[in-house]
Amino acid sequence: MALTISSLADTSSILYEGRAKISDLEDIAAMADEAWRKRLEDALKNSNRSKREISLKAGKGAGYVHSILSEGKDPTIESLIAVCQELGVSLTWIVYGFEISPATEQLLSLIEQNPDDRAAVLQILQKREKA
Repeated sequence: MALTISSLADTSSILYEGRAKISDLEDIAAMADEAWRKRLEDALKNSNRSKREISLKAGKGAGYVHSILSEGKDPTIESLIAVCQELGVSLTWIVYGFEISPATEQLLSLIEQNPDDRAAVLQILQKREKA
């Protein structure tokens, strides 16, 4: 069964009824790999804080993080971001297992805004790779 991270799929809390459907993300392929849960669990352990505390500080119900880690529930992107912020880890690290610098994040954001620039940058980088 493929896992999704989507505002439409978030049923990790009995309080999900009426929550805003603000995520444009339907699926993140990396979420199908259960390694993200292990990274989230490790971040929780490293924080020396409880699942309950992180859940509440992230603005969720007391059992939210428990439901993600122990019951296999799928979070929304917005909720996972809030949990990551509370744990002091990046969403990129939890989802993909690597960090990106602020400069790289800015570059990606700018490239996403203009497909023509994205194609040009990709072409330049591919030429450098072949050289």
